[in-house]
Amino acid sequence: MPLGATSKLQLPDGTHVWLNSGSTLTYPLSFRKHHTRLVELHGEGYFKVAKDKTAPFIVDMADMDVKVTGTVFNARAYDDEAYATVALVEGSVELGSEANKGKEFTKYESLRPYEVAFLDKRDNQLKIEAKSDLDKYTAWREGRTVFDNDPIEIVADKFEKLFNVNVKIQSKDLLQYRFTATFVNETLERALKILSISSPIHYKIIEAKKDSNGAYGKRTIILSKANNTIN
Repeated sequence: MPLGATSKLQLPDGTHVWLNSGSTLTYPLSFRKHHTRLVELHGEGYFKVAKDKTAPFIVDMADMDVKVTGTVFNARAYDDEAYATVALVEGSVELGSEANKGKEFTKYESLRPYEVAFLDKRDNQLKIEAKSDLDKYTAWREGRTVFDNDPIEIVADKFEKLFNVNVKIQSKDLLQYRFTATFVNETLERALKILSISSPIHYKIIEAKKDSNGAYGKRTIILSKANNTIN
């Protein structure tokens, strides 16, 4: 899935999947000859899994795998992000590690509806939190990006996928701040403007340059702490 775009597809078993910007999903042409329905996700996907108790549905996300028989959940596991998350909308899921093409599954934890699992890939620490609202994790399907008390690293990660840019956090002071905002189909410039109005952030956009083949790379966004001193 190209950066800055989303898509919806139906798998051979009837499962519906929405893919977020910069995501890929690998799956077989048919699940009929398999004991499990194994797919591989790099990025973010919203799954409405078709029920089949005889063939568990397994999402291989490299650092944290998900096993279900029929349920609705959102999973985010970009290779370049420090965290992987699974938010359960309805049904139940098992979190663990798959092996042998899905024939083996080692269960670590399980989720109940409106619980979210966070895996810190840097130290392999897993925590589970109960939420009253999952809009923050599922709103992207409707073109909305929701931040709710999120650190700047999360904001930067989502901006990179949403707008196909590189984001550099220049000021370490920004790491102590939390951000709450909702963006609805905003342009990059508009989103940065909103961010700077609602928080002590100064931003600079460095336009993309042509490479030796004449193709443009990504724009770079430099984030620093705003200087509010009046001279």
